[in-house]
Amino acid sequence: MGWLRRWRRRRLGEEMAARRYGEVVAWARDPILYARYGVPDTPEGRFEMLVLHLVAAACGLRRAGEETLAQALVDLFFADLDRSLREMGVGDLSVGRQVKRLGELFLARSRRLSAALAGGGDGEADVVDLLRRNLPMLEMDGATAIARRLFDLADHCTRSAARKATTGAI
Repeated sequence: MGWLRRWRRRRLGEEMAARRYGEVVAWARDPILYARYGVPDTPEGRFEMLVLHLVAAACGLRRAGEETLAQALVDLFFADLDRSLREMGVGDLSVGRQVKRLGELFLARSRRLSAALAGGGDGEADVVDLLRRNLPMLEMDGATAIARRLFDLADHCTRSAARKATTGAI
């Protein structure tokens, strides 16, 4: 009977991670980001928004001690990235190289955003700088609004995980 309980627990964890990942994707695809704040509605703009929202959510979950769930979100992101590249027509032989290149971009953004969310330096200004560097067409108001949104998402994920919500809703 013990194996069945472990299987159910793992299955519930996978389902919760998938629900949370879907919610993070919805936050990153919010039309306000593109229409009002000036993020370009291109694969690059969407990648930036998804990475930053994912890192903010993962940081919030890690602060609440939900390391496993945070890692599951990152794992789902890379599986989704692989699938998306294939759908966009990237050949099988070059998908690995593309995922590696995008993974390096993910890691660089993750380090900078994680440090800013952890309170190192001037957090919001650091996030605005990160946004303006990676999306130079962003106006200052848009970058500031997105930075606040990322801080709010991280805080929300921390509170949500601390409550141990069973619905998996962010």
